Amino acid sequence: MNFDDDDNENDEVGGLFKKKEKTKDEIANEEVDYKQWLVGQQASVSKEEQQQLKGLRDFWTKPDLDDGEKFLRDYILHKK
Repeated sequence: MNFDDDDNENDEVGGLFKKKEKTKDEIANEEVDYKQWLVGQQASVSKEEQQQLKGLRDFWTKPDLDDGEKFLRDYILHKK
């Protein structure tokens, strides 16, 4: 059996599956959809969990955060 012939055969046919290359617009739309989905997930957080996260939320919403903390917040929240 010659493996080179098999490879050429698959190349000619094109195979059953092809990897889809996403455009920048498709990637941006997926990011927007994901962020909207995340916002909707907030409703499923229990009162106890909200109370536990209150300190973090209060800290990160302070207007006088230093640059390092702002970077960390943006990195975690926005995948920058």
